[in-house]
Amino acid sequence: MAKKITDALETAFGVHFAQGESYDIALMLISRASSMDYQSISVENISLYVGEKCWQLVQKLVMAVRDYYDIDLSQQEFLVRFSLHIKNLLTRSENHSYCKNPLTSDIKGNCPLIYDVAVQLAGIIREQTGLTIDDDEIAFIAFHLGGALETQRALASRISAVLYCPSYYNMDAALYEKLNGRFREELVVTNVVTREQDIKKIQGVELIIATVPLHTPMMMPRVIITPFLTETNCFDISCYIKNIKEDQRRRMFRENLCTLLRPEFFERASKPLTQDEVIHHICGKLQKEGYVDAAFEAAVQEREQVSSTAFRHCAIPHTLKMIALRTGMFVYLSEEPLQWGEHTVNLVILLCFNRGERQVFHDIFDPLAMILYDNAVIKNAVACTDYQQFIDYLVSCL
Repeated sequence: MAKKITDALETAFGVHFAQGESYDIALMLISRASSMDYQSISVENISLYVGEKCWQLVQKLVMAVRDYYDIDLSQQEFLVRFSLHIKNLLTRSENHSYCKNPLTSDIKGNCPLIYDVAVQLAGIIREQTGLTIDDDEIAFIAFHLGGALETQRALASRISAVLYCPSYYNMDAALYEKLNGRFREELVVTNVVTREQDIKKIQGVELIIATVPLHTPMMMPRVIITPFLTETNCFDISCYIKNIKEDQRRRMFRENLCTLLRPEFFERASKPLTQDEVIHHICGKLQKEGYVDAAFEAAVQEREQVSSTAFRHCAIPHTLKMIALRTGMFVYLSEEPLQWGEHTVNLVILLCFNRGERQVFHDIFDPLAMILYDNAVIKNAVACTDYQQFIDYLVSCL
């Protein structure tokens, strides 16, 4: 096929392709194109297409994501497509023929958790095969992870609601079915009540959806809809869901920041330091306070070697694996820019996580990185004079 392509190009443009160039085209076709029928491939026979060695590597990657991030990637459609991608990735890496990805920086900034999971997998690939995966290829791994991760996160963050609808010709049951059908990925109706006094008996719900006005004052948000669930009703419910989720994220973000960041872990630079000196300085303080052991600093440096944690004028160094003795955060501010790989940064936030608190990593890392993707936010954050002001400012930006 590569020979046919080069022959056609030579005829059309009067150029000549050397044998090595024909080989490069063949390699490109092998590592980037596939004529496979995806419908015929399953978990049971995928090793026939990618090889047993590659399939074992994919299983290790999926297991690592489950163990480190508590994310399930066992869906067959994902496994098939991801396995084929890893097979092509290994072929490209072995031949030093990488794909350029124009969206790499956007993925790092807009999907920080997904990108970080991809970095973790790149580290495992290097550990298992000796092949180094560059940032562009890491971003392609993130593409494959994105759909599966976002679906699970959406389901995990569904709002719980109670439906208050006086029973009339099974209208409550019909409305319940409509709500579940329309909002199945955003909302779960845990209870249906036909009497207002029963609402207070229900624990743990976040929204009241009612078809008639309520006469009893209640603390939780409520939305009044018609029994027929019109488009206007759906819009109103969506707005309430959005507001509730934003309030929850902001409250959880503040709680996590207050838990992770101690006043003594908020520091302003007294003199210019290099990247290695900053990491050494922070890790030394964390070790002294019993948050990490002596091996932690090398693990932070290992993560930086796989892919820099710097973006804009900020860096969020952390380890590939959650090996900290205690979970915490250290903030280091510098009016004078610090050289961090190819970037210059004014704000360094080093994170250390104990494996038993991996959910906190999910809750803090994404919003923190997304907030700090704005240089104006970083500039204002660096101007904060104490840790409480720093926390208040970051929460206000969410």
